[in-house]
Amino acid sequence: MSDEGNRPPRAPIVERARWFQLTEAASVGIEMAAAVGVGAGMGIYLERNVTHWAPWTTYIGLGIGLSAAVLAVIRTARNFTRMIAAEEADEAEKAARAAAATPVPVVDEPADLADEQDTAHQARDRRDPRDGAEP
Repeated sequence: MSDEGNRPPRAPIVERARWFQLTEAASVGIEMAAAVGVGAGMGIYLERNVTHWAPWTTYIGLGIGLSAAVLAVIRTARNFTRMIAAEEADEAEKAARAAAATPVPVVDEPADLADEQDTAHQARDRRDPRDGAEP
């Protein structure tokens, strides 16, 4: 079963300076290294002081650290996807407003209709009388 009906609403996207957004993306590498280091460190600590399951506790701690690093990358990617989508929506809204503000040229329909009728009459007049076939 899905739990989507019970999820709290997402926080609105906060308008930030471009340099601040880029520093958030740049910090992902540091966050990944810290997550792997802390996970492996905790695994080594537990191995030496609690479990004595050499090397499995270290591997488990390393796996937890790698999982935390992957989650950090996914979280950052989702945040940037939301920011890009919001920027594109703003640009589309501005373009729609600009398009609505420009006047639409009015087409003179009766004149166009008269031109089409004149063209049909000229084509009929150019018909060769010896053909005897109607166009």
